[in-house]
Amino acid sequence: MEDLTLDADLVFEDRLTKLEKIIQLSQQEVERTSSIAKDASDKAQLAVDQAKEAESAA
Repeated sequence: MEDLTLDADLVFEDRLTKLEKIIQLSQQEVERTSSIAKDASDKAQLAVDQAKEAESAA
């Protein structure tokens, strides 16, 4: 019976480690995606500002 408990604990630890790795990779992907989105937002805002300036100059 003790062997089953040890096996269950090992399986649990293995799965927990895998889940922690998945969470870490997901957090890194969220950070990367957020950075891309912020860059795109900044570029879009710059384009809007430039369009307003062009319209004012015309």
